[in-house]
Amino acid sequence: MKKTALALLIAAVATGSGFAQTLHAKDFVKQLHFAPGKNSAVASNDIVRDDADIYFIRAKAGQVMTINVTSLEDNAAIDVSEPKVRGSKEAKNISGGSDLTKWSGTLAKTGDYKIEVSGTRGNTSYKLQVTVK
Repeated sequence: MKKTALALLIAAVATGSGFAQTLHAKDFVKQLHFAPGKNSAVASNDIVRDDADIYFIRAKAGQVMTINVTSLEDNAAIDVSEPKVRGSKEAKNISGGSDLTKWSGTLAKTGDYKIEVSGTRGNTSYKLQVTVK
C-alpha cells in the first residue's frame, strides 16, 4: 500500500499534475497596475540566463506608452507586443528590434500589452519603468 501511494505521488509530480509543481523563473507573469492618480509603474526583478519576465499592462488605443529598462550589468532588454487578436496564437510584436532598452509609441489597440524583459547575456537584475499617457 505504501509503495502504491509513493508511486502515485512521484507520477503526479513528474507529469506536473497532482500535488506539487515546480515554478521556474520563465513562468513569471505579472499584471502591472498604476497606483491611483498615477500614469506610470515600476517593477524590478532578477532573471537567470535564457529566462524572461512577462508583464501585461492595460492601455487604450491612442495613448502613448513609454518603456525604459535599466540594469546594473547593462544587459537587460525589452520586447513589446500588442494585445492578441481573438483566435490568433501570437501577438504582434510592435517594438521592432532586439536588445532594446527604451521604446515609445502610440498604441493602436485597446487591451493588455505584453512587455517581455530578458537578459542579453547571462543573468541580470533590472528595473522596468512603464508610462502610459
